[in-house]
Amino acid sequence: MRDVSARRSARKAQNMAKLAAPPVSTAKILGDSITFQNNVATHFSDRGYFVWANAYLGQAFEFTGNYGVSGQRSDEILKRVGDVINVDKPSYCFVLAGVNDISQQATKNTTAAGTFANIRAIYDALTNAGVTVIALTLPASNSWTTDTQNAMYFELNRLIKDYARVSPNIILVDGGSAYLDPASLGPVTGMTVDGTHPAPGGASRMGRLLADELRKHIKLQPTTLAYSNIDPGNMLKNATFSGTGGTAANASITGDIAANWIGAAYSSATVVASKVNRSLRMGQRQRLTISGGTATGNAYLYQDVSTGFAAGDKVYGQIALEIDASSVVTKSIEFGVDCRSVTGGVGTSLGTYFGMFHESAAPDLNYTPTGQLILRTPTFTVPANTNQLRFSLRIHMSTGIVDVDVADLRKV
Repeated sequence: MRDVSARRSARKAQNMAKLAAPPVSTAKILGDSITFQNNVATHFSDRGYFVWANAYLGQAFEFTGNYGVSGQRSDEILKRVGDVINVDKPSYCFVLAGVNDISQQATKNTTAAGTFANIRAIYDALTNAGVTVIALTLPASNSWTTDTQNAMYFELNRLIKDYARVSPNIILVDGGSAYLDPASLGPVTGMTVDGTHPAPGGASRMGRLLADELRKHIKLQPTTLAYSNIDPGNMLKNATFSGTGGTAANASITGDIAANWIGAAYSSATVVASKVNRSLRMGQRQRLTISGGTATGNAYLYQDVSTGFAAGDKVYGQIALEIDASSVVTKSIEFGVDCRSVTGGVGTSLGTYFGMFHESAAPDLNYTPTGQLILRTPTFTVPANTNQLRFSLRIHMSTGIVDVDVADLRKV
């Protein structure tokens, strides 16, 4: 009887643990340079399809590794599957492979059938290890100039679709169609940086397509953002943008800025700050209404934090915002935490960690990612001599409305 009672107690404890801590959806990404450009150690890039998809999904995935290697074919990517599953095996793995097989077709004699055999082996190795595969079709490229290459592109995508949609533990996403020009065999102008690699606008469209499809298949977790200014773990003051009394850093921004926050507008942009009620939760959002902007004009919202952290602490930042459909985002959306050494009012950056980063040489975004985005920085270690963390959001927009909802800066 005692054994039965012990087993019941053990089962009850296990069930309670499951209720208290639902499994986290960890994700790794595997592929070539199109995958590699999602992130580096200090930032997530606006040229990354996964970065945008996760932002659209409210950070549904806990990102645990980028396994993209520039220039690799499917056979080379297949050799690295063990790296994905042998340490910290993820719940999901995004797989995009085959682009370089087509590009190297003339020199390596690759074929659609042989390339797909490698891709299928990648899928099978992951699913046999208990990892759910998110299978992406290949995006178009202007570098494929022969009939053989173009035929291989369409045949590969057909084989991926046919296999993935009938296979258990594989979610098919036709990400490759996001910026394919229906009137040609290549990408729409401006959607890539070089004819092959996604530009910010192409990556954002690809991420939107991924997010819309994945909502049908994955269990989305509630946001970890806390809609309370009393949360002792959040280093930000007034993280919910309550009240007014914030600071206007220059004359180009007017109106009501939330307490403890600083707003500014630059390079011909004019910003009117106001407060609007949330539709579901209590309290108000910070609204920024932008006009007169150009590719260089931008709205800037930030807060400087000087307490609650020390060098060596592991920290991340997170912010939720919503862009109105009438808006015209021109150059970029950037969000990050800058670690600064401030002496006598002069600050020196010791390193900035971006939840969304735009390279100065990259094409402008020129795309409006409407709806809610949740952006999150990598978890970073505060450098020595840091005495201030600047938490900031910058949006280059010619005209439109941005509602900033809630923000988070905390130690792990």
